[in-house]
Amino acid sequence: MKLYDISEVCNLLNTTSRTLRYYEEKGIIESTKSGLSCRRSYTEEQINHIRNVMVLRTIGLSIDTILNLQQNGANLKDEVIAKRAEIFAYIDSKSKEISLLNEAIAIIEGGESIFEKQIIKSQALDFNSEARKCAEYIVFENYEELYKHFSPSLIRYNSGDVFKISRDDALLPCGDFIEFEKQEIDTAYPNIVYEYVKFSKIGLKIKLVFHNEKIDGLWLSYYEV
Repeated sequence: MKLYDISEVCNLLNTTSRTLRYYEEKGIIESTKSGLSCRRSYTEEQINHIRNVMVLRTIGLSIDTILNLQQNGANLKDEVIAKRAEIFAYIDSKSKEISLLNEAIAIIEGGESIFEKQIIKSQALDFNSEARKCAEYIVFENYEELYKHFSPSLIRYNSGDVFKISRDDALLPCGDFIEFEKQEIDTAYPNIVYEYVKFSKIGLKIKLVFHNEKIDGLWLSYYEV
């Protein structure tokens, strides 16, 4: 079995030994120790795996996400869509900040004080009530109303009975509905809302990502009650 020295791999993949060591410390790649010095070497299979990891990092997936893909069999397409939704959320957030800054500049240039004049035109949308309504639609199977809140891209990925099947599978182990326990707004992305729904056996966590006042991302997971 041919082994490639870490320096060879760095030249081949246009990366650094520090990066490879970091990836190995995080558990997303492996090396083969060789020689008395135990210097890192790599098989061709390991090199191909590193190349794949670098592709995932290039498109913005985090170390934790890659670990989730490798260890828990997470769906790659879902993770890529989730990352895109996060970026949309970030863009939305920064666009609103720019609008507020432009409004502040206009007030200052008009000779007024931003501390005395209320800036309200560009405040971020409040998605709390929308998220709760959509969570209720999901729990109580009101698909007709729920789909009205889906973005065109989300509709494409959840056409027909795709979402209904996913929803039914997710709720199967939950038991009887008890209450909508709590709601959380993502601290970094105000258009990401988490709804926690309490059932008799296990809780259902609903993640909703809003973009242009529509749901652009929707994930169902569990939490202990």
